[in-house]
Amino acid sequence: MEWIYTVKVVPNAKLTKLVANEQLLKVWVNAPAIDDKANKAVIEILAKHFQIQKKSIEILKGHQNKNKLVRVHAH
Repeated sequence: MEWIYTVKVVPNAKLTKLVANEQLLKVWVNAPAIDDKANKAVIEILAKHFQIQKKSIEILKGHQNKNKLVRVHAH
């Protein structure tokens, strides 16, 4: 199965958390938005949330933007 989510990212947050609302996910990460660190942190948080491997999550759009389009592939 495969799902597409809109993800709003808040980098440099004091805490790491995820709030889900239908097709929108809001993710706070303590990683900075430099050198792909925030994107990697988002993938880690989503993998934990969906209880899947990190390689099953792909950022489709918004690699350098706070608003991202993410594909989650679960078997």
